[in-house]
Amino acid sequence: MMLLDTSAIIEHFIGSKEGKVVQETLKKEPCYISILTLAEAKGWCLKNGRDYGLWLEATKKLTTTVNIDEEICEKGADITFEMQKKNRDFGLMDGMILASARSINQRLMTKDRHFEGLTDAVLI
Repeated sequence: MMLLDTSAIIEHFIGSKEGKVVQETLKKEPCYISILTLAEAKGWCLKNGRDYGLWLEATKKLTTTVNIDEEICEKGADITFEMQKKNRDFGLMDGMILASARSINQRLMTKDRHFEGLTDAVLI
């Protein structure tokens, strides 16, 4: 099982080379997304003239959504603080999504190089 970062699910949606890796993963095992991915994906759809409703419908069929709670919020802030020591561009949303993956003991599949070097991140 795997939690898909926003970058991974968008790559799947546009059918890129990296998206094919996501597609194969979705075929083999249950996958999750963070509730925060909905906000990031809607922003991406608006910016790129894509149909968010279509994206949302397809994504809900393929994944289970992980909601955030107080513990995930706190751990997301901790992760962000630690990661920003190495990379000032690491954002709170990234920390929250990684905390969401860790909350369900899953690895994070991502295209985002901010996660490079983490043992629980799978870069595509």
